[in-house]
This record gives sequence, C-alpha cells and structure tokens, in this order.
Amino acid sequence: MLIFASTGGAIYGEQRHFPASELHPTQPLSPYGVAKLSTEHYLEYYAQVHGLRHVILRYANVYGPRQDPEGEAGVVAIFSGRILQGQRLIIYGDGEQTRDYVYVKDVARANLLASITSQEVSSL
Repeated sequence: MLIFASTGGAIYGEQRHFPASELHPTQPLSPYGVAKLSTEHYLEYYAQVHGLRHVILRYANVYGPRQDPEGEAGVVAIFSGRILQGQRLIIYGDGEQTRDYVYVKDVARANLLASITSQEVSSL
C-alpha cells in the first residue's frame, strides 16, 4: 500500500468557487502543483495497469512544532517566529485571502488511519 501526500490547493489553480471540493477542476499554476497532480495520475495509471494499491491524501498547509520560521513556506511558523522576535508581520495582498491549515499530528494520524483502514479493507 502506498500513501501519497498530495496538496490541498496547488493542484486546483485559481478556484472557481469556494469552498472547492475534490471534484473542482484541476489547473495547477506552479511546477509544484503540476508535479503533485502528475503523481496522482501516475498512481491511478499504475493502479489500473498493475494493481498498485494506493491512497491519495490532499493536505492543506501543514504546520507544527520544529517548523522552520526562517523559510519562505509555513506562514504559521513564520508569523510565530516574527511575533516572538517583536517583528512586524508581512501580509501580501489585501488581507482578505483565506487559507486552510492542518496540524502535523493530524496529518500523521490521517496517514496512519489510511494505512490501517486500507489493510482492513484488503483483508475482507
């Protein structure tokens, strides 16, 4: 069983409606989104042709302990680091943007549950 951590946003591109369901059209606008979506397609291909068992989980922005506040990704860690250092927060755009976030322990639990559930299903 292969569990693939895909992306909860980058494969959709500019959303046509909110909230976007998993059936929303996919039109990635970055190499990252293209790579994640391509991997999903490859997994579906290998499932059909070779019977590869897999689960695709599309995670939003993952945050949690030990996330690097100095990078360019991970706004929760970046904002927390800047607040702790007494620095100004930088928000791009008009401030009306919304994002979804998921805690790293919830991601770990989802992966574990997907693995356990898929094993139980395959033993039926």
